[in-house]
Amino acid sequence: MNLSKQAAGWCCVAVSILALASCTAEPVNPDDNDAAATINGNDGTAETSSEQPDIGIGDNSAAVCDDAATHDAELGLRPDVQPSGNRVVPGRLEIEFDQPTVVELPERPQWIVSAPNSNADDSGAPKWFVVLETGAVVSVDHHGRVDRLELPIVEWTPQATTANSETPLVDVGAARAAFTDALVDTRVVHSGRWTAALTQPTDRYGHGVLGDKLEAGAIELIDRCSNERIVIDVERPDVIEGLAPLLIDPNLSPTDDVLVLVTVSNAETGARLVVFDLTGAIVAESAPIGTGNRWRNQLAAGPIGPGGSFAVVDVRTPHIGGTVQWFSVDLTNKRLDLVAASEASFTTHVIGSRNLDLGVAVDVDGDGRPEVVVPSAQRDQLFALRPTEAGSDGTLGVLGADVVQTMDLDGRMVTNLGVGGTDSSVSLAVGTDDNRLLIFD
Repeated sequence: MNLSKQAAGWCCVAVSILALASCTAEPVNPDDNDAAATINGNDGTAETSSEQPDIGIGDNSAAVCDDAATHDAELGLRPDVQPSGNRVVPGRLEIEFDQPTVVELPERPQWIVSAPNSNADDSGAPKWFVVLETGAVVSVDHHGRVDRLELPIVEWTPQATTANSETPLVDVGAARAAFTDALVDTRVVHSGRWTAALTQPTDRYGHGVLGDKLEAGAIELIDRCSNERIVIDVERPDVIEGLAPLLIDPNLSPTDDVLVLVTVSNAETGARLVVFDLTGAIVAESAPIGTGNRWRNQLAAGPIGPGGSFAVVDVRTPHIGGTVQWFSVDLTNKRLDLVAASEASFTTHVIGSRNLDLGVAVDVDGDGRPEVVVPSAQRDQLFALRPTEAGSDGTLGVLGADVVQTMDLDGRMVTNLGVGGTDSSVSLAVGTDDNRLLIFD
């Protein structure tokens, strides 16, 4: 196994505490053909190392491990759904699609993030920060009041995230720079003590639908308490076609045991979902789509399958007749089995965009089971979907999907599906091509 020692160089423009940071990486060299990468080392384990640059917590690891929220804010990790990269919102909630708050924006929006609103009369409702097409940023409170922030107009990418109400937008470049040869657009995620990102950029698969033709050749995980590093390579001709791993625990146990879910693709069979353990072994995977240049956008994992079972959800081929799919996780037989799928066309991505956040799993009807909320293929409607119930004979087969709620946007969705709020009250927000922000709560 090869562990690249070349780290991407970063240049960050520092601005005031309320500023949006713009970070760009020096070009990275795609891998050459000197040696084939492997999923596991010769001894069947992933490569580990503690000799890389410190992630910045070595002198205070115990405090950081006990105070993950503080560390998340320091690294700029995503708090809008889950820092693990999982876009499932826990809890029993209700969201009404038929009466959104409609906010007129000064120009076309690009990206939405949230932060807690400090106004007591808003009962925990989030404040929204909207990055506009020119790079300007406005804040929108729960009453729909729009305030333009005095920030420099800078080049912006959808790596900005919310830290808190005082620092609305921070760039994740500092967190990304802790990894060896990180993908320039990877997002850093974490669960428990483990922080992870996609690394080892490669051009060996030229699909190029996520903004450039460089994909990841490896996953790197860092133990935030000990700085131990684990690198999981994927075999040629495979690549990891995504922006971040998704850290999951199918057993829903309160431990630091995590599994790593990614979308693995190649030019022959296209994309499949693969789950690795921390040794680098494949512990479950789906069937591949079957042809090259066909992608899956992994979305969420949790008790969101038929009957509240644990399932992994993706959108298969979101650019061409996308279908929402639910997979059960069979660790005994090392399979992700398709258990339910929608029939209609949905999407969670636009070709060439780095915005992979057009969907979310959240309880919209108050029954305690999250539905999958995604836009139509034309991005002019939002749908909340759940698997159909099993037949009276108890057999499952591959189930269909029922529409729980739907909403006409009266425009085309051009942003991510923003999520904000508290454990007991969640709001969703969408920006449209006619300069509007729609808030659902």
